[in-house]
Amino acid sequence: MNRKRTPNDALTKVQVKALLEGITIPRDKLMIQMGIYSGCRVNELRWVRYDKLDFVQNTITVFDDKKNQWTWKIDTQTGRKVRDKKLTEGRWRKINLPGWLMVELQAYIKTHPTKTEFVWNISWGQFERVIQKWTSKVLHIKRSWHTLRHTYVSLHARIKTPMSVLRAQTGDTAATLQKVYEQADPDTIREAAEANLLG
Repeated sequence: MNRKRTPNDALTKVQVKALLEGITIPRDKLMIQMGIYSGCRVNELRWVRYDKLDFVQNTITVFDDKKNQWTWKIDTQTGRKVRDKKLTEGRWRKINLPGWLMVELQAYIKTHPTKTEFVWNISWGQFERVIQKWTSKVLHIKRSWHTLRHTYVSLHARIKTPMSVLRAQTGDTAATLQKVYEQADPDTIREAAEANLLG
């Protein structure tokens, strides 16, 4: 079955500002801010634990399960491909966040504690529905959670953040990040069109 994927193109600065101004539910706004300012994958942010928050250093430690690698086998009963043995284990990665965002997170946690060890007691699908709902409602475009990751990298590429910093923050390879650095975002194209080439 070919399922149509929700686009994950990066948002521009103007779109990010409009999106954040248009969100009226505090939890949703905080989740989306965390995505924009951390570049976390949905599963990394979804599984953030209380004991992995550092409000002194302004960091969260996430588990990068995309680094899990498996061998596969065919299930003899169903004929389906299934995981067999884990070859490598994911790893923990420390992510720096703006101090103001950590203050907002701390305030939110005090007023909205969960009954589990996790900050967000919601499913992967709920994370996706939050971003799709607000991008549709405010920007009139439907976007996936991965849009926030692309937005994080593209906004940093625009201000020339060193690739080594982005690799540490996102856990991506240099080759993956280079693809974003090579793409011109709409804001940059617009600025180039308006530039006074003859000085």
